[in-house]
Amino acid sequence: YVGEPERVTPGLRGFYEPDIHTPLLLLNPRMFPKGGQRNHRLGSHIDLLPTFLDALDLPQDRRHQGLSLLSPDLEQRRVFYGAEDGRFVGFIDGHHKFTLDTRDHRTEYYDLNEDPEELDDLSDQSPELMQELSEVAMRFARGVTARIEDTPIARNACIAASCST
Repeated sequence: YVGEPERVTPGLRGFYEPDIHTPLLLLNPRMFPKGGQRNHRLGSHIDLLPTFLDALDLPQDRRHQGLSLLSPDLEQRRVFYGAEDGRFVGFIDGHHKFTLDTRDHRTEYYDLNEDPEELDDLSDQSPELMQELSEVAMRFARGVTARIEDTPIARNACIAASCST
């Protein structure tokens, strides 16, 4: 992480902006004839397929959870993230960013407009808000876990080998 400032809590390094902000670049002179446009919309992996379908002028599928980042009707929404088998969960909501370490319940909270480098953790200023945001993040984590557990396991290797279980 060349050029990264020192962090108070390096254990959450994977959630700082340089690590989670990945630009999406679409190059197509027919779609963008003015030589380029810049869009600062915040999206997630679930928005990629709807965005590509939109870019190719193909119909959307209602089963997709994401939204096209090209849509003029796109409303900003909370973007959740998590890693390390659910140890860290959090979200970006507008210009605020919240992260919870689910093992020790440590939180980090940043105002990205005022502190884009995430050096001033605001979580100790409002314990009640941190509790509320922790509950939101945990509901997200439990929902993702339940969705994963309810997903049928692909048995491609077994099907390819004509085996039975």
